[in-house]
Amino acid sequence: MSTVYVYESFYSVVVESNRHDTCLNESNRIKSLAKAFNASIVKEAKSARKGDVLSRNIMISFKAHSHETIIFREALDIIIGSINIWNPGLKAYIYDSSVERTDASFGLTD
Repeated sequence: MSTVYVYESFYSVVVESNRHDTCLNESNRIKSLAKAFNASIVKEAKSARKGDVLSRNIMISFKAHSHETIIFREALDIIIGSINIWNPGLKAYIYDSSVERTDASFGLTD
């Protein structure tokens, strides 16, 4: 018998761009990833233009087992990396993140 833990992770992802359409498209990629993993978009905030920069902040909550939490974070890192590498006018980053154990189920096998 082994113990399987459930974790809840929170991520605040920021996408910044000098164009509204590219900022919207790339933030939609992040929201699509969350939807694919059945994660919750807790809040989405968009800023007014500050100089030449528009930004969107997407707050995601994801509750799953440890291996799923790691896979989700890796997928999020891959999308953020591709945004930063292939789009010179864009910048994406994780502003804040946390993971905490929320539950334990005993008697399950791996």
